[in-house]
Amino acid sequence: PTPTPSPTPTPTLAPTATPTVAPTQAPTAEPATAAPAVTATPTVAPTATPTPTVKIIAVDVDVLYKCGDEIITSMVLTLDSNAETPIYPAVALIPEGYELIDAAPVIVKIDAAGNASPKAVEFKLQEKAEEVNIKVEYRYADSLILYYEVSAVPGVTLVSPASSLLPSGYSLIDPSAVKAPQEGEVIVFQLQRSAAYYISVLYQDASGAVLAQELRMIYEGSNTIAPQASLIPSNYTVDASQKVTVTVDANGIFSPTSVVFTCQSK
Repeated sequence: PTPTPSPTPTPTLAPTATPTVAPTQAPTAEPATAAPAVTATPTVAPTATPTPTVKIIAVDVDVLYKCGDEIITSMVLTLDSNAETPIYPAVALIPEGYELIDAAPVIVKIDAAGNASPKAVEFKLQEKAEEVNIKVEYRYADSLILYYEVSAVPGVTLVSPASSLLPSGYSLIDPSAVKAPQEGEVIVFQLQRSAAYYISVLYQDASGAVLAQELRMIYEGSNTIAPQASLIPSNYTVDASQKVTVTVDANGIFSPTSVVFTCQSK
């Protein structure tokens, strides 16, 4: 037999190693060129405008207190220039017997040169009026009803009538106030009779029995009613201090509407 040839063995190839590629270093960039430095402009402090020096001048101003054209008293004030100064009256300087007519201040203006306007200050005075006693009379026709005195300054003080002093049955014709006259003269207020009304006045004993009765005349305003002991029986007494005030208004309505006095037996 023919021998079978042995197959030719296939050679084993050694594995080929993949070559390692060394990493390529990125090239370093050249540094950028630096921008040129900016030079700061120095700040210049503003120069202060010099304040002009103002020279102050002391200026004397006369202050006069005059009654009419007569200088009663005076003083001197020293004021600064370039200013306006209010000047008030010095009340303490005013002598006894005088008073200010106007106490308003006066403005004195002095310029930079020392010129004052006004150059002098004047305050006006007047003689102080003294109070005197003035007689006040209330008359009905030619009859003197009452009088009294008041303290007043002649030609200045207003004197009003005292209505509360008028007796019952009278009223003022003119209630207006009047200026006080000169010393020795008299103020006269004229009166008129008020409308007359009648009120019943009863006298009773303790039980209420009427012992006597009368009609008493009253007038507008306030009326005082006092008992009359002569009207009651002799065996009774009545307290004279029992007085009742009856008021009558302008419409003739009075209160109370009657008066009652209680009498005691002896």
